[in-house]
Amino acid sequence: MTLRLALEARTPKLNVDEEILPLRIPGHTIGETEGVALNKAGHLFVYTRTGWAGSSRGGNAARLFEFDDKLAYVQEWLPDSYGASFAHGVRVDAEQNVWVIDEGSNTVVKVDPTGLVKMVLGRKPESVDWDEKFVERGEKDTDPHPEGATGTFNRPTDVAWGPDGGIYVADGYNNSRVVKISKDGVWQKSFGSYGSGDGQMKVVHSIATGDGHVYVADLGNSRIQVFDYDLKFQKYITGIGQSR
Repeated sequence: MTLRLALEARTPKLNVDEEILPLRIPGHTIGETEGVALNKAGHLFVYTRTGWAGSSRGGNAARLFEFDDKLAYVQEWLPDSYGASFAHGVRVDAEQNVWVIDEGSNTVVKVDPTGLVKMVLGRKPESVDWDEKFVERGEKDTDPHPEGATGTFNRPTDVAWGPDGGIYVADGYNNSRVVKISKDGVWQKSFGSYGSGDGQMKVVHSIATGDGHVYVADLGNSRIQVFDYDLKFQKYITGIGQSR
């Protein structure tokens, strides 16, 4: 407790105005919400883990809702979607595409402003994969932080974009890396492995771009790692929390 109080005393305070939004959906109660985003029209997108299958990893336990600038319910996006399993985040890019980051399905899904799926990055773990690996072949997962493979994520958390439309994915809870993908979906490179040293990360939890840099929240190490747009490491930003 003493350590925590000392940390809070030296941590800069942010002035935050709290407002509870009266969001209502006919026939549904919004529960655990993991992602919110606004488009240029002021419409609010809410990605929640409480779908009809309940708060769980699997099934369709994630739903994406749109509200207008007056907070009136508009519609549900991606009902019964392949990638809607265990919500983690939602973003809107400069072209007003809506991007859904799903930790449970291991996918990042791009949806155009009309609601049409334009790109699916990653691959959802299918039931047959589990059955073949663990039942038929008797394998076991012995490494909780494996090296990520090209084309797949392992509990991704966030997405951001470069000035040329390049895609940067925070990947994530099990993988410990950042992935760079071209605007048209070609995987280009990745950076990071599990740990606390140089070139390593623990829980890549969020990502943002700006001023020529990519900013990566290295949650478990309580630091932000800064890269250029080619994922060349620039510096650490430290002293922002308590390491796990």
